[in-house]
Amino acid sequence: INPGSHTIQQVLGELLLAKDPARASEAYGRAIEMQKADPDHPGPNAYLLCNAGVACFLLRRLAPAMALFEEATGAVDGKSALATILRFNVGRVAEEMGDFPKAAAAYQGILREFPAYVDALMRLATIALRQDDAEAAKEHCAAVFELQPDHLECLALTGYMSMQDKDYEGAKALGARLAMNAALQTLDLERNRLTGLPDLPVRLAEMDIGESNAAAHAGGGTDSMIRTQLH
Repeated sequence: INPGSHTIQQVLGELLLAKDPARASEAYGRAIEMQKADPDHPGPNAYLLCNAGVACFLLRRLAPAMALFEEATGAVDGKSALATILRFNVGRVAEEMGDFPKAAAAYQGILREFPAYVDALMRLATIALRQDDAEAAKEHCAAVFELQPDHLECLALTGYMSMQDKDYEGAKALGARLAMNAALQTLDLERNRLTGLPDLPVRLAEMDIGESNAAAHAGGGTDSMIRTQLH
């Protein structure tokens, strides 16, 4: 194996990304430099740029992350799975940078194409709450509940808003639903582990975005190795 291969460096980055984003970022950087320096190579591929951006995001290097995601966006088919994930990732970085209009525009663009993209709805709810627009946040959460009545993050966020409204009975009921569904999901994961069945979140993580749209696009439709969606 030639360690000087940009392919090897990209694979190394993917292996390191979850547990050591600093070293992953270094490996991705080497791969990008090698691809740019190779006269026979068309340039850094969008998958590489995307995951290099994820590594930067995990390290809180927001400006480089944004630059990488936007460069990748220009290098990918706008109708592809990766294009949608990149749009989401641009939104997440913009959100963390405090650019809420840019973040909201990214999520709304996804929802125009994929109305059941729950992750984008939840991000819009979070943005609305951060901007003290509880009514808009509740509307986005209501849209999530129509798609996934037991969505854990949505239950938690809605319970928080009920507490802020001093609706303690409503918050208590939501808390009970949250605890029950969290326990059920834990039991499902353990059952699947024991029986060898893949659990639903893992299955969604392995699906291409086109497949997951056919299943109401409940998750993000990402492949954690080559096209990573931020959380």
